[in-house]
This record gives sequence, structure tokens and C-alpha cells, in this order.
Amino acid sequence: KEKQQLKKDNIAAIVHATGTGKSFNALQLALDNKDKKIIYVVPYGSVIEHEKELIEQNENVSLEKDFPNLEFRTYQSFINMSDDEIADLDVDLLILDEFHHIGAPIWGQRINTLVETHEDLQIFGMTAYTVRDRGTAYERDMVNPENDELFSNKVVSNYDLCDAMIEEVLPKPNYKSGYIYLEETCEYLEDKINSLNSNSADYKELEPLLRDLKKRVHEAPGVSDIFKTNIKPNGKYIYFCPLNPENGVNDMDSIMSEARNWIHEMGLTEDDYEFYMTTSDMGIDGKRNREAFYNDKDLNQNDTSNKLRIMFAINQYNEGVHVPGLDGVIMARSTKSDIIFFEQLGRALSAGHDTEKEYEEYNLKSRKELIEECKRRELTYNESMSKEELIEILLAPIIIDLSNNIGFIKELETNLKDRIKEYTSSENNGKINVHLKNASFDIDMINEDLFKILEYVRDRLTITWMDKYELAKAYYEHYGDLEIPIKFKTINGYEYDENGISLGMWISTQKQSFKGQTNNKLDEKQIKLLNQIGMKWFSDNIDVKFQKEEMNEKNINRKKIELYNRFIDYVSKYKNDELPSKDELNSNFIEELDRPLKK
Repeated sequence: KEKQQLKKDNIAAIVHATGTGKSFNALQLALDNKDKKIIYVVPYGSVIEHEKELIEQNENVSLEKDFPNLEFRTYQSFINMSDDEIADLDVDLLILDEFHHIGAPIWGQRINTLVETHEDLQIFGMTAYTVRDRGTAYERDMVNPENDELFSNKVVSNYDLCDAMIEEVLPKPNYKSGYIYLEETCEYLEDKINSLNSNSADYKELEPLLRDLKKRVHEAPGVSDIFKTNIKPNGKYIYFCPLNPENGVNDMDSIMSEARNWIHEMGLTEDDYEFYMTTSDMGIDGKRNREAFYNDKDLNQNDTSNKLRIMFAINQYNEGVHVPGLDGVIMARSTKSDIIFFEQLGRALSAGHDTEKEYEEYNLKSRKELIEECKRRELTYNESMSKEELIEILLAPIIIDLSNNIGFIKELETNLKDRIKEYTSSENNGKINVHLKNASFDIDMINEDLFKILEYVRDRLTITWMDKYELAKAYYEHYGDLEIPIKFKTINGYEYDENGISLGMWISTQKQSFKGQTNNKLDEKQIKLLNQIGMKWFSDNIDVKFQKEEMNEKNINRKKIELYNRFIDYVSKYKNDELPSKDELNSNFIEELDRPLKK
């Protein structure tokens, strides 16, 4: 398909899940076009190392002999090039890895210059995710057919994570979650509570709640218990370190010291494990660490294949690099980005993961022994499972989530189940081969009840203006207005929840602040944001109770409400606070409002 599309339009793209072998597609394309000048663009220098490793490990090809015209570059390498320098590049085929990166203004402009100055250039793009900056004002889908994007209407193959799991190209992971900052967050919130007035309602509710929570947290199982149960003594893992940890510690030594304590509680000594590290500013030292980890060596080239090996990475390994023999990942980086989450998850899922040796070892055990191993690792199984199914559970990669990213994996599980229903329906029969028998994941969170209480206290004390704005935005997108009952509380923006945020009160407070009736003044940016979601600043002065319940009870016509709000906007321009009540607006006046307000 890629070759046909390239021949037709000189441009083609694939959108395939992390771990399904996109790099092999690109290298095969480069091999098939080895007589052409090829530039292969990747996000990071570590990806270039990985691509060269893939070539060198293949006995049938040679980097020098079979890829004589292949040049690797990073997107960043184009930034300091002039338009003339880009125009002078000798290139026939451009390969763009993780092409959503060209959604960045500078990188995108440089790639556009390259395309525009090379008339017959062939372009092949590949990525797992097409959207850049999802959920922000800068969100951009690089294959959106309605926009003039480079790869709009050029995608020849879509194969996401659900598809790969359904066909068992990628395995389901075992997912263990435990929030790493329970005690630190309790201390932080305790300071917040102690700053409150001891006679306030918040203090009286939250202080005893947090006092009881601290006691329970101290007695509860810790992260070391997850390590003891799930980390193999001779396993290989990537530890994704936080960019800005919640406990304020950002140096690698402190993070590694904490991990050492967990490992020693497993009964291992200093001689039983090897630590590696990589960050974007480590240069040649980072490269040495990555190569040693990749090849199961220490920095002195001694064999470490029988040791526990952990790579500590800050903003590395998210994209494009698959480590052979990886048993799982440890997520200590909390993220609101589903893309970053699934990129990290994808490091543990690989179509080329060789488990033959482990399979043979498990196969020598009895079914009873396999069940005991599942119990020891707290993995979900049932008595009716075959020996092969038990081995499959034990071989599944482990994901240890220390930062409560659990919502993403639950969403994936739901999507997977829905996709199977879609593919097994009569309308979609034969669309894809459904090999997966059980779509449920093994998801377990220690201290989940404690975390929920902690989350409630934290939200009550620390929720920001923007957090509440996002709830108001969700309400507006659901109902089409911000006519929110004063007692309305919510946690998702549109459903009432008595334990939620007082969104109705917050909207009322914003209106008061706009009119100068409070000590807090809204800035221009906040006013603009609220205007974008339909804020009616003067509706508090109107003797109408447009509560959602009253709308339903009286079946008020939506058009009348819209017209009435138009009237409010019109009169408000003249600073007239004496606005008529709803009852004073007779049907003739409503009809008059339906015409342009020229009078």
C-alpha cells in the first residue's frame, strides 16, 4: 500500500501503534530505494542509535553496504538551517518518524520548506499518534482531511493498540498501580488545612478526615510491596522519572536511592542489580548508558543478563526506541497526556519480544506450580484456565504505575471491549481477525480507597481557577449555556455530585467579580475565556430563575431563552441594570426580538 501510494502521489503515511514495527517498515523502504538519496528524520538522537542497532543486528544487511545514501537527522537539526541550505539538500526520499512533531511551528515550517524546494520528493510518514498538543489551544491533527496538512488523506494504513491486541500482535499488560506520594501529599495537605480558620466548615470537615487518613497511610502496604511481588530478580525495566516530582526532588540520585531501598527489601544486594540512567543533557554518557542497557552490559562491558537491570530515564525513551528483552516499565511520571502515557506503555509492548526461553521454563512446571506463581505475583486467573493461558498471564509485561495514571489503562480496556464487539458484529464480520479471548486487563491499585479520600481532600483545598473553568466548559459543551443552579456541584462538569465542586456558586462569584462586587478582580484573559463559553455577565440582575429544573418543569422554549439573552446583551450595552423580568416579556415582544435589533 505504501509503495502504491508513493507511486501515485509521492506521499504516503501509516498510523500504527507503538511496538508494531514501524521502524522496520521505514528501513525496508530505505533498503528498497538504496540508490536514492534518503533523509530519515526522527525526534531524538537516541532513536538514530536504535535504528542503526536494528540494521547492525540483522545478519543479512550492512549499514555501509545496503544503506549507502541514508542520512539520519533529528527534527531539531533543521532549526538553524537557512532556507537556501535546506533547498540545497540532496534528497529524493524523505522519511518522517513520529510525524506529528511537524505540527510544531518551527519544525513544521522547516519541513515545509524542504518539501516546497524539492519538486519530485517522495515522502513517507509514520506515527502512532497523529495529534500534537492534544487538549490544548495548540491541538493539531496532522492527518485532518479538512485541513491542508502534509498527510491529509494520505494515510494508507491505520492499526492502533486495540487492533494489535485483538490480533495478539501485542500482549495485554499486567497493570499494578500504587501512588508513590501518599505520605508527602498528606503532609502538604496538612499544612494547607492548618492555614484555614479552625471554625470554618472546611477545617471541621477536612482536618479529622486527613488525620484518620495519615494513620491509615502509615499502616498501609507501600510501593516496596509492589516491587517484591512484581519485579523479577533478573528482570529488565525502564523507570520513567518525573519531570517535576510532587515531592520536589528532581535529582536522579534521590530517585535511584529510593529505588535501592525497595530492591533491598526484595532481598537483593548491591551485586544483584545494575542501574543505568539517561537524560537529554547527558551527551556521550547517556549514549554509553543506553548502549550498555540495550546489550545487557555494565559500563565496563561486563555481562549483566542475570541481574536486575533498571534504566532511569528523564524525558527519554518515550518514542521510537524498543529495548530487547524488556520485562516492563515503571511509570513515576504523572501525565495528563494520553499520548505520553501510551508511548511509555508501548516500551513494554513489542511485537518482537522474545519470550521463548521463559516459555520453556514455565512449560516445565506443573499447572499447580503455575497457579502458585500467579498467586505469589497477585495476578488474576481462574481455575478453568489451561496451562498455556496461565503461562500467557505470567509472560505478560508488567506496568508499575506509581503516579496514578490508571484512568488511561481503564479507558484502553473499555475501548478494547467495544472494538471486539464491533469486529464480531455481523456488519463487521471479517474486518479483522479476533484472536483475543479475554479483553479484561489485570488492573490492580494498592491503597485505592486511601487515594480517593486523598484526592477528595486535595481537590477541595487546591483546585485552581482553570480547573473550575474546565468544569464550566464541560457544562457549557453539554448543555449549551452557563445557566447553572447555584447549588449545583459536580466532578465532571455536567452531572450533579454532592461531593463535587460547587460550580454554580463559582459561576455566581465570577459574575460578582466582573462587576467589582468582590475583592478578586478577573483579568482580561479570564474574561475572554468565560466569554468563549457563553458567560452572561448581567443575568444575576434579571428576575428570572433559569435553573435547569425550572426549564424542564415549564418546558421553556430554547429559542425564547436565546432571544431573551440577546435582549440582555443589547440592553447591557447601555448599562441599564433595570432589566425587565421574564413575565414582562409577552409573546409579541419575543416575536419582535426575532428581528434584527435596529430600533
